[in-house]
Amino acid sequence: LRRSALSLNGGPGVSHEPVPITHAISYMRDNWTCFLCHNFGFGLLAFVTYGYSAWVPTFFGRVFGWTPAEAGVWFGVTVMVFGSLGILFGGYLADRLLHHGYRDAKMRVGFFAAVCSIPFGALFPIASSAMVSLALLAAATFILAMPFGVAPAAIQEMMPSSMRGQASAIYLFVVNLIGMGLGPSAVAWFTDYVFQNEAMVGRSLLAVNMIGAISAALLLGFGLAHFRTSIQYLEAWHARAETTASPSLEAAETASAEA
Repeated sequence: LRRSALSLNGGPGVSHEPVPITHAISYMRDNWTCFLCHNFGFGLLAFVTYGYSAWVPTFFGRVFGWTPAEAGVWFGVTVMVFGSLGILFGGYLADRLLHHGYRDAKMRVGFFAAVCSIPFGALFPIASSAMVSLALLAAATFILAMPFGVAPAAIQEMMPSSMRGQASAIYLFVVNLIGMGLGPSAVAWFTDYVFQNEAMVGRSLLAVNMIGAISAALLLGFGLAHFRTSIQYLEAWHARAETTASPSLEAAETASAEA
């Protein structure tokens, strides 16, 4: 009975009533700094990742003379192996950080990934040999994959259960808009309009990495304290919801006793 009462008030219980999107937007507006840093920080990491995905095979073909089949196989294996391992390691790292008292563990994994990806993303496009470039790219792929699981999981710690669907939808919209929508186009834009040379696609990948990873590191680093604040805000919000539910609970218990 108490769980049902909390559910109707948006507390820890599972609500079966749809929550208006205006309620979710109002809640996010109260924590707007955290949501901005989270959504756009992880979105900028996706900006780098999708830029790589669209243009790395072309890079190996233009710079090192690989055929499309060779570039596709090597890059595909790299993403499959090191990308998968990176996602798993990101979750493991978040758990270890949380175990050691970092309440911002999921956001912190994104910050670490942004910072650590910068040197590898800067070096692989200018490496002197294909295999060295591929090894550096493998390291960058592993690191950039680390936030894939923890970024959406962080929303669960930022939002009441009844609003997580709307917050996740907004997050996915922002990440796909910045990542899928702008990442590949940014590489093409640098190649065509800045360097004006198809063979300079490596420099375009480097530029996209610098812009995306450095900006993501700044946003996610700045957002760490705000993420911790949002967790405290949610705890206080749940406490208020529980207090609001208590009178209804007492009335229901009284009515039940009288019956």
